[in-house]
Amino acid sequence: QAAMEGKLDKSQNGADIPNKDGFIHNLGLGSAAKKDIVSGPLFNGGQPVAVQSNADFRSIVSWAIPEQYPLGISAGIATGKQVGKPQYGYVSLLNIRGWPDKTGVSACSRWFITPDGNAGISYAYYYSQGDTHYYGNVDLWGTKNTTVDNNGFLKKAS
Repeated sequence: QAAMEGKLDKSQNGADIPNKDGFIHNLGLGSAAKKDIVSGPLFNGGQPVAVQSNADFRSIVSWAIPEQYPLGISAGIATGKQVGKPQYGYVSLLNIRGWPDKTGVSACSRWFITPDGNAGISYAYYYSQGDTHYYGNVDLWGTKNTTVDNNGFLKKAS
């Protein structure tokens, strides 16, 4: 179906907008409409606005160093070894890197879930001998890895 004279054709998905910059301005989007959210598989080219795709963290070699992970919030797959769980071939990983350099490294963390439902976090800690920060892993206690004894105390499951 041909577009009416002077009207936009919906099937063109905006390709027939004669003045795209003016159109974006009139909508009030400014430069937000032109922001590249994903610049690479691990967002290394810039800081993302929001998670727009999954990430494959398995290619990160220095996996214990917070600066190796992309800025912002990203999610995807990692190896079990990357979170101190070498018995798992893979884990689900939520990466939060809230600051671009070491001055705000405590704003960085990782959250992971193993294939059998155990979960944990990684936090950045300072290693003085290397004058750097590394991720340390902490398991979260839940119904998958704990029991309650007869006195009501939480115990690690065997």
